[in-house]
Amino acid sequence: MIFLAIKKSYKSRLFDNLDFVIKNLKKIKNDYFKDHEKYLIQGLIDYLSWKSSNSNNVKLLTLKFEDYWEKMIEVYLNKNFENYIDDKIIWGDNPGFKFYKPDKLYVENNIAEKLENEMYRCFKVEFDHYCKVKDKIYIFDSKYFGNYDIGLNYKQLFYEYFLRQKYNKAIIVNGLLIPTNKKYSTKIHIDRTDLDGVKIIEHYINLEDVMDCAFDNRKLLKFN
Repeated sequence: MIFLAIKKSYKSRLFDNLDFVIKNLKKIKNDYFKDHEKYLIQGLIDYLSWKSSNSNNVKLLTLKFEDYWEKMIEVYLNKNFENYIDDKIIWGDNPGFKFYKPDKLYVENNIAEKLENEMYRCFKVEFDHYCKVKDKIYIFDSKYFGNYDIGLNYKQLFYEYFLRQKYNKAIIVNGLLIPTNKKYSTKIHIDRTDLDGVKIIEHYINLEDVMDCAFDNRKLLKFN
């Protein structure tokens, strides 16, 4: 664990020289071996590097980034999703794709048997971003974290099986939308094409581009 102890009665001037702090964080990073410790130190380096060059800028703080990311992505898709070719999103002017978050759907639990005088148990599914155009369905799930292995997304895998039962002739495009500070890129999350046709792609979308789009279209940002 990494701790920074500062007495209340003492005003530390340690952070007056951010370049000095960043330099020392880079040094101690090599002394840690666990991934979560390295991610923490790198996060501090990234933040302090940003702070050192943007000390007078407006800062946005939120404890519910996942909610804001989902809403900003919805706006971004509805403005910039032009097409989908070879497992990649083609960004441009949206020609009419309408992405939205539908109401929760009840799914029957096949494990529970339907008996007299017993309530038929079920559970709900909820898509983050859903769009149906003729015989093609797009389902995207917003992930608000990146830069490390997010593990197999069983929920998104199940969503596709569920939709296949409901629309057995539809082509389903399944993906995860993840923020990044780099250019748009993709990565295969799971490929079961040879087994049952399921394929989930990770789409890494530049956070700054998404935020700029959301700001320019902030009237479209609606929160429940």
